[in-house]
Parts: sequence; structure tokens; C-alpha cells
Amino acid sequence: LAEAKKELEAQHYKSILSTLHQLKGTGFTLGINQVAELAKKLEHDIKQDNFDSVHDNFAKLLEEYENYRKIYKEIII
Repeated sequence: LAEAKKELEAQHYKSILSTLHQLKGTGFTLGINQVAELAKKLEHDIKQDNFDSVHDNFAKLLEEYENYRKIYKEIII
């Protein structure tokens, strides 16, 4: 996600499609639906050249991912 963030900041939107696709699939597989849904929306918007909400939704994606990491750490400890 750190590399995807750099690409996003450089407005190289299409270059993060692979990362979003992988995150979407992995998220749904692991039951991290909030992350998966945001990745799905971002992937769709970028493919449709709709960049209006990409930065906001990517920020939400990062936030949801961090929330998941915190919860996961608490569960396994």
C-alpha cells in the first residue's frame, strides 16, 4: 500500500489497479469486507477514468486497513 500511495500521489492511477485487484480479492477471502469494498470501488472508478473521489477513498482504504491491522494484532496476542 505504501507503493500504491506514492503512485496515487503522482497521479499514476492506472498503475495501482493490480494492487487494488489483489487487495479486493484477498480482503473478501479474509472477510475484511470494508477494505475489499473500498478496493473494489477504487478499481472501478479508476477503470472508468473517474478520479474525483479516488484520493478520499484511498485515504479511507488506508484507514480501514490500519483498523484491521490493530484488531488482528489484538486477536492473535
